[in-house]
Formats: sequence, structure tokens, C-alpha cells
Amino acid sequence: MQKNLPDYALTSAQWKLAEHLVPVLEIFNELTNLFSKSDVPLIFEVIPMLEHLEHALDQIYNAKDEPPVIRIAAQAALQVVGKYYALTDDNEVYRIAIIMCPDKKLEWFKKNLDWHESDRMEAKRIVQQRWDESYGTLPSLIPSTTTRHVPLKRSSSKWAIYSDNEDQDVTSVHPDSMDAYLNTPCMSRTEIQAAGGVLQYWENARATRPRLAQMALDFLSAPGIFLACRLSKFDIDHLASSVDAERAFSGGRLQVNHLQHGVSSQTFRAQMAVGSWYKTPLMNDLGAVTSIMRTKMEKGKGKASGKGNGNNIVIDSE
Repeated sequence: MQKNLPDYALTSAQWKLAEHLVPVLEIFNELTNLFSKSDVPLIFEVIPMLEHLEHALDQIYNAKDEPPVIRIAAQAALQVVGKYYALTDDNEVYRIAIIMCPDKKLEWFKKNLDWHESDRMEAKRIVQQRWDESYGTLPSLIPSTTTRHVPLKRSSSKWAIYSDNEDQDVTSVHPDSMDAYLNTPCMSRTEIQAAGGVLQYWENARATRPRLAQMALDFLSAPGIFLACRLSKFDIDHLASSVDAERAFSGGRLQVNHLQHGVSSQTFRAQMAVGSWYKTPLMNDLGAVTSIMRTKMEKGKGKASGKGNGNNIVIDSE
């Protein structure tokens, strides 16, 4: 048996190919490690990551000093990345999430040459439409800011054309509006990090810009997409799925064993939801869940009519 082992050893040509392959695999290793964490990524991180991956693969494909097999694999990977990248155009969430990042806004589309001016204008139209339909109509307790133009000094010439209405121009800008947000300069990444991250930044902004904060948190808190690619000598395999969904399917079978026949679908769903929300911005602790369970138990005891009745806890979708 051991006499046949040398047949499986890598040849010198294969070792040389592996040396070229390792730096390529590091690209996917970094993204896989990032996207496999429970607290990241969020939706606004997807497009920048796809941009980074696409540019890296394009450089590998155009590198003349790389072995042909690796360049072909990079080309195949580019086609798959492009396929999933194109699907982001079918959903407004991705572009709105980018714009609602105070350090990106519409400037991000200008800095990335892959996005044309028409793409930037379309992104602006999408975010403005979503604001007008879902958030701009919400009540806001923040007063508008009124800006009055400084009156022009009248000329002593009798031929000077001057309207008395020119110094009456008044511009009303509501600080809790999409126009005000888009017209202010982008913040630096350092400022965002100092605020505790983009989600904490908008959480802090609830007091001054409640409508903008609500819209930003609705879109920025959405989970991202996990893109894992595995390169090999002969082919390239691709997987695109949600990390949270994969964890849910993997852990779901552990929630109910073969002895639990009376667990309702609502209770099972509640268990899975609480498990996925725990220690995230949606649920920092179990205080709210404990309160709901205590209330259910008290109601059940109040309705008890006999021994052993009213002690079942049912967690519904309320």
C-alpha cells in the first residue's frame, strides 16, 4: 500500500502551480472569513465587496505571467460574480443602503468608474421615490430651517434693473429630509467608526432626524449575501446564499427532538427567531422575551380551571 503513495505526490509543475494559486485563494479566504461572522456583513457591504472581488479577478485574468489554467478559472469566476452582481439591480435595497451610508451617499457611485452617470441618477431617483412613498409622509417634530437671501444693494443708476422681490427669496430646508441629507458632504470613515459604526450613528440620529434614521436603519440592518468561491486546478465552484439562512437550517433540526411531539409551528418559529436575533442590534438581551413569556404564563394561570391546566406556554406571532 505504501509503495503506491509516491504516485499521489505533487510533481514539480504542480507545486509551481500551487504557488501561483495560493495568492488567488487568499482573495476568497478574506471574504469568506468576513461573511461567515454572525455580526457581519450587512446589506451595504455587499456591493463594495463584489466590486473588490470583481476588480481582483479581472487583474488575475489579465495577468500575463499567471498560468493559463488560473486565468481561465478567474474568467469563469468573473462570469459568475457578474451574474450575481447584475441581480442587485432587481432590488432597490442595495443602492438605497449604499446611499444611506453617511460616508458614501451618491459620491460612492461617482468614485467607482464601473457606475455611469445614468446609474447614479437612477440610484438617486430610487432613494428619493422610496423616501417620498414611505418616510417623507411620516410626522417629524424637527422644525424646518429657513434661509433668507441677503438683499442686494441697490444701484444708484436709473438704468439698473432690480426687482423688489429678489430679496424676498426664502428657501426652506427641513433637516430631517432626503434633500438635506444628500446635499450635505459625506462624513469620513473615522467619524463613523468613532460614532460606533454606521448603525449606531443612525441610532444616535433618531433624536434630530427621526425619519431619516428610521429609513437608514430599515435598509442598513438587512443581512448581506454570502459569496464563497472555491478555485481548484480544473474547475471553480460557486455558492451564493444567506449565512443566517444556512445557520437557521443547520440549527433548526436541533431545536426539536424526536420526543417533542406537541411543539407548534408558531413556537418553533419563535424559537428560531429569538435565536437569530439574540446579541444583535435587534435584541441585545433577553429582557423583552422574558417579559413576554412571563405575561403569557400569568394569563395562562388566570384561565386555569383545574389541576394541571393553564401551565402551557404558547409563543405566537404577536
